[in-house]
Amino acid sequence: MSWKCYSCGTKNANENAVCSKCGNTVAAPAAFYFKWIPGAALFFAFFYTIGVMAGGVLVEAAAAPDEQGILKAANEKREADKKPCENLLQLQPEEVAAARAVALQRSRAAMSDATAFALHWTLPVILFFIGGIIVGFVSDGKTIIEAAIGSLIGQALAVALIVHAMRMDGATSWIAFFVGALPGVGLGALGAWLGEIIQEKKERSGRIG
Repeated sequence: MSWKCYSCGTKNANENAVCSKCGNTVAAPAAFYFKWIPGAALFFAFFYTIGVMAGGVLVEAAAAPDEQGILKAANEKREADKKPCENLLQLQPEEVAAARAVALQRSRAAMSDATAFALHWTLPVILFFIGGIIVGFVSDGKTIIEAAIGSLIGQALAVALIVHAMRMDGATSWIAFFVGALPGVGLGALGAWLGEIIQEKKERSGRIG
């Protein structure tokens, strides 16, 4: 691992307390964090938004009803004197759409909470960890702090965007944010730590200047 002197630009070994060229002792001034924390926040906001939306799509896909479930819902709504339909081709498009919505709701309700939770949050967890690795790898010096703070800010930005765009219940969404923020920060920091290790190995092998 190395850090760049912000006075002369010289790369220094991480164990060096001062710059080997100019003697500067500041490895990461305020400008460093003003650069990397907003960058990390935008990075994590993007990953969080994509992950949450994709997780919702996965849940809906897993709960998608089959033809028999749709037919059952459609026949339940038909009048008693009408013959039950045997396939979807016998239904009007609007009947199919209405029956599909009912069947999907039933299928989603039948899905266990654990399954729905795993489907919805597995991708965000993976993306946050990968995001931390990328931030840790590309940023100079010790990067765990900016990755952790950036992930917290990024989650807040993403929640605000999702609540606004999808007109969700703001109070409930922000409660969920505060509950889930700590794991997200931990994943970002853990990924950054691993990213630093990868960067250090690359530097020692001579592939990074």
